[in-house]
Amino acid sequence: MHPHMRISFLTTSYPNTSEPARGIFLSHLAGALKKNHVTIDIITPHGFRPLTTGNGILPNIQSNWLAALLFIPYTITFLYDILTKTRHADLIHANWSYTAFLALLTKPFHHKKILLTERSSHLIQTTNPLLKKL
Repeated sequence: MHPHMRISFLTTSYPNTSEPARGIFLSHLAGALKKNHVTIDIITPHGFRPLTTGNGILPNIQSNWLAALLFIPYTITFLYDILTKTRHADLIHANWSYTAFLALLTKPFHHKKILLTERSSHLIQTTNPLLKKL
């Protein structure tokens, strides 16, 4: 890797003071990349706890009306963060398909390469016949 590479991590799950183990694998990945002289910017909206805690966004939306209510403001905040905080990135690393979708929506503005790492089994467990064929 180029010694001055800068990567923006888009994630819905990253360790914080109330949930230090949440997304810990991303913290470990960021730490390993930093040791190799890569600058990492973590982009994850804060303040949407009922939506982003526990088993993740999709299960929370399905089981909690407040989480469902927060989904649109969360998405708008995430889009804004992508537009304003990825300016200096060489690459956007989207963790989970939701963040990749948001990165693709904003690509006409940021023009960055996007790497998706799908970390969810929700796509595999779907009952949607179109997605099952994938």
